Amino acid sequence: TGYRNVSGSTMATPDGNVLNLAITAAKEKPYVQKAFTAPNPYAPDKFPWMAISFRIPEGEFPTAAPFTVNFHPGKRRPGGIKDVHSLDPADSACQKFLACKPRSEWKTGEWIDLLLNVHDFLAAESSEKKDAPDVAYITIFFNPDLVKRSVQLRSIALVSPRSSYSLFGVRPLHISGMRGR
Repeated sequence: TGYRNVSGSTMATPDGNVLNLAITAAKEKPYVQKAFTAPNPYAPDKFPWMAISFRIPEGEFPTAAPFTVNFHPGKRRPGGIKDVHSLDPADSACQKFLACKPRSEWKTGEWIDLLLNVHDFLAAESSEKKDAPDVAYITIFFNPDLVKRSVQLRSIALVSPRSSYSLFGVRPLHISGMRGR
């Protein structure tokens, strides 16, 4: 919904179309942002995970994480929730909220798939340690070391687990009794 010091374009790659984000300047920290309009904020209670698939297509991989993800709470806030909570994939305190290959194995040109446990991260940030706030917007701040370079995004998704009520039963057929024409 918003951006600063970033220009984006769709690019065809052997892996399919990707969003190529060129980081144009670092004077003010570059970012992209998605707002969730009222009355439907992002609810980590319903969609607890955020999946991001990205790569740095060329140049040296930054020593710090290529980006941090900031969550800006909406109106429903448990006690102790601040105005913004930053999840940095390179921060050892955030590792327990990430599912991905080890940071030491992230390489230029290779796709990196992150699964962020947004619900547990935000619940841990609250004083109650159980409820996560609704999120009014998410901001991805890019590492200023990436100026004049790009980050490619294959996908970003908010993900929910499937419950048994979401599944449907299948009655298998025994194919030995089937015949063609």
